[in-house]
Amino acid sequence: MITDDTQRGIHDIDLELVFASNPDFIFHDSAGMESGSRDEVMKLDAFIAKRAGSVYPTQRLHLIGLVISEPVNSLTDCYL
Repeated sequence: MITDDTQRGIHDIDLELVFASNPDFIFHDSAGMESGSRDEVMKLDAFIAKRAGSVYPTQRLHLIGLVISEPVNSLTDCYL
């Protein structure tokens, strides 16, 4: 069950996330760079370099998404 939480979750960029509704999309979730951790940035850089250099199309990196979140003070802020 997904719940609203202000705590960061545990992420491992090398683990694949596959959704039953669309198994053709394989996601990898990093811990993110917002934490300011040099280690996380280095892990992300190594992952991108490894995937970009793969000779196997199924192991290649096809898309990088970036989520930028802003603080929301109330439900009405979402609609302004």
